[in-house]
Amino acid sequence: MQISVNAASLISLLGMVQGLFLSFVLLRIKKGHPLTNRYLSLLMAALALSISFGFLYETGLFRQWPHIIGIPIAFRLLFGPAIFLYVSHCIDPRRSFRRIDLLHFLPFFMYFVIKLPFLTQTAEQKAAWLGTHSPLVQYSPFYTVLEFFTTIQALSYFAVSYHRVRTFHSEFMNTQSDGHNLHFRWIILGLKLIIGYFIIGILGFTFVMLLLKSAPFVLFKWVAITVSMVLFLAGYFGILYPDYFLSVPFRSVKAKKYEKSPLSQKEIEQLFRQISELMENQRPYLNPGLSLGDLSELIKIPAHHVSQILSEAGGVNFFTFVNGYRIQEARRRLSDLRYHEENLLDILYDCGFNSKSTFNATFKRLTHQTPTQFRKEQHNKIKPS
Repeated sequence: MQISVNAASLISLLGMVQGLFLSFVLLRIKKGHPLTNRYLSLLMAALALSISFGFLYETGLFRQWPHIIGIPIAFRLLFGPAIFLYVSHCIDPRRSFRRIDLLHFLPFFMYFVIKLPFLTQTAEQKAAWLGTHSPLVQYSPFYTVLEFFTTIQALSYFAVSYHRVRTFHSEFMNTQSDGHNLHFRWIILGLKLIIGYFIIGILGFTFVMLLLKSAPFVLFKWVAITVSMVLFLAGYFGILYPDYFLSVPFRSVKAKKYEKSPLSQKEIEQLFRQISELMENQRPYLNPGLSLGDLSELIKIPAHHVSQILSEAGGVNFFTFVNGYRIQEARRRLSDLRYHEENLLDILYDCGFNSKSTFNATFKRLTHQTPTQFRKEQHNKIKPS
């Protein structure tokens, strides 16, 4: 069989090679956090493998390699989980991969379970199926549903990731003024572009399928070309701006700020214990207007040293440090039956919060529960049998 080679197939092939190369580099590179780099590596590999059908379709190789049929589209089910886990780990670098995170990949594995009868057929059977069903003439209902599902699934993950980055960015900007918010800007811009691209993809797929009543294989060429260009740009900007692509966690980017500090590591750890004792004994966090300057005066340490101590010994910024104590106090009160009748709004104000939205967001981020869920669970535990 003669192989058809054109510009689209060459671009697709180069895009696949570029994506797999970036995936390999991210796995091997030492800079940044290993787990975050792995999520980026997974995304690069998924992008590269997802466009393989565009290359096979353009060259006609899918008829020679019928075993490939139905596999590339499955990798689109990894786009959303990879980006979501990448963003989640950047927001909280101490977050490890948990068993529950495997649920994000359930659709990917379920796809192969559903397609197992077809995938286990011989090459001859698949070739016969190609001749009988003419998939390039009529798109099957299964793949029509799958196209919509993979797109909606990815969009949902992108939207949640975008919301999380925006929320964390707002909190970051409340306490920090250095230039590291560029990390957020890159990801926010990238998510905006991705969401826009997928929305255009949905409109294009709908137009071809419903209005033209044709199989959307004509779109594969442009999808493959577009994704290839994204992979080329990722490699290009990854070389120019490696710190923004090599997963430097958002909470650890302040190290250079304190390079000239006179404080030794031993002093930093000792002062951190003093600050922690002050927070526990005097409970200044109950003051909703507590600032870095206020804490500096209480502990008799310059404000910039307090910021350094919290960052290097506690791994947190001032905002997160103070609100951690406020959440501890809120948890104590929500667990106490004496506060059972007290309104949540009163509790959050008494604990030092002055914003319900900040309280709810911080509480859920630290406890993985809403305040109402936590209170109900605690009261059920201590309720007399």
